[in-house]
Amino acid sequence: MTSPDGGWLEGPRRLSFEARLLARVLGAARARWGTLAAGRRLVRYLRDPRALPRGGGDRYLRLRGQVFAVPALPPLDERDFVDHLLDDLAALEAGTPAPLSLAMVCVTPRCIHRCAYCYNAQDHGETELLSLEILVRTVRDLAAAGVRNVFLSGGEPMLRARDLPLLLAACRDPHLGLWLVSTGYGMTPDRMSELRAAGLRGVMISLDGQDAAAHDRVKGRPGAFAEAVAALGACRDAGLVVGVNCLIGPALLERAALEDFVRWAGGRGAHFVSLNTPHPVAGDDSLRPLPVADLLAVERLAAATRRGSAWRGQPLAYSPDAWEALRGCVGGQEFVYVSPRGELMACPFLRDGVGRVQDTPVADLLRVVRGRRAGCRVCQSLSATRSCRRGSAVS
Repeated sequence: MTSPDGGWLEGPRRLSFEARLLARVLGAARARWGTLAAGRRLVRYLRDPRALPRGGGDRYLRLRGQVFAVPALPPLDERDFVDHLLDDLAALEAGTPAPLSLAMVCVTPRCIHRCAYCYNAQDHGETELLSLEILVRTVRDLAAAGVRNVFLSGGEPMLRARDLPLLLAACRDPHLGLWLVSTGYGMTPDRMSELRAAGLRGVMISLDGQDAAAHDRVKGRPGAFAEAVAALGACRDAGLVVGVNCLIGPALLERAALEDFVRWAGGRGAHFVSLNTPHPVAGDDSLRPLPVADLLAVERLAAATRRGSAWRGQPLAYSPDAWEALRGCVGGQEFVYVSPRGELMACPFLRDGVGRVQDTPVADLLRVVRGRRAGCRVCQSLSATRSCRRGSAVS
């Protein structure tokens, strides 16, 4: 059962919602292209395995009047999603970059953890480099450029807890989702309720498994696991969308282990589980990305948890890396990154900044980064599978 304030759209309610969504998409497409062209283009798009609706689940999260398929997309019930879908259709047809829709902005270089796989450990420090004024201007400028979800990260963003309500309130916009990417540190129920009231939409909390000792070792800090688990519940009780960022280890390549982890995360408050492959960081090749075959196997396992009566009410698991195996690297195209030092980059795994937001208007930096083609070793490996996957899926 789905309440007005929160729950899952499943079964007949999902079908009814999808029928209304399709009618809205058709109406917007006809207004943009005309009736005959709209029908042809939509049919062709929906047959393409790269289309946004492909690979989804048989349920959607409904929370506080909004409907979510994944955190990175605008809510499905809003016009922003319809416009984004049609822009994506046009870009795929033309072979041009998909619309810019997602950004990560680091609000602090400070962090209490020492994660081996941290993509910006070289930027960590104890001195704040981006003032609240610069952060507000950066987020607003990204929204003006079409970004529909901004993920506030760090370092550990909760170390800047005093400024976060001010930042959220200053950037509040009906067309913009504001999120935190965190280890769960400092996420007390009262604080998360305050942040939600200020405009926070949701959180993505780092949690790589159910082994507390292993998690604490990776984080380099005793008690990190307990904090992360407590944060899941505190954020869900505050009415936030709750996601888990999970770095895939060997154990989760097994169906039983992955399914158990998804259910376990759901029991502790998660709505979504994002399964990510390791990336070499800061020139350190000791972190080995998953072989493409393993990554695609993980996505098949995750896809199995997105459908079927046994999974009703459970989190939606997905792999952003498997998505990029279909669409190619999205760095600098659909996604941009602002480091703790203010450098705007295509991706945190590429040290290819095009300038600092302190010094150069964000719009100018975006023109430069979107004129490049990004791609780290992991993305290049993934892209090698795109043509065969596309051909098999379209047939």
